[in-house]
Amino acid sequence: MFDIVHVSERQATYGFVIFSLTMTLGRFLGDSVSKRIGAIKSISYGCIVAIVAYALILVSNLYISVLGFGVLGLGISVIIPELFRLAGRTKGMNTSVAISVVSGIGFMGFLIGPVVLGFISNMNSLIMS
Repeated sequence: MFDIVHVSERQATYGFVIFSLTMTLGRFLGDSVSKRIGAIKSISYGCIVAIVAYALILVSNLYISVLGFGVLGLGISVIIPELFRLAGRTKGMNTSVAISVVSGIGFMGFLIGPVVLGFISNMNSLIMS
């Protein structure tokens, strides 16, 4: 919010608050959505929603960016619980091992993601006007 939208500290908190609220709402409603459409579709739709949300966040407008954070919270709220649920049901692999593998891949994403985003932002601006 500081680098893209150039807002004050007070305004920057709006994105976090909206993200947290929609993430919580998505976690509460995610199981019912998953039961209706299935785990794979829940993960796929969540990823699509998250991609749209990132595009909204990168628009250099406070209201659109805050909306993007809200949409992002809804999009990613179902992905991790569904991945762990699917890992727990994996046949041919012990449940604890499958969940450890999913966790390990997630930690690799935390390590590699910022490096990749930093590389992209150095090659080209992340701001979409």
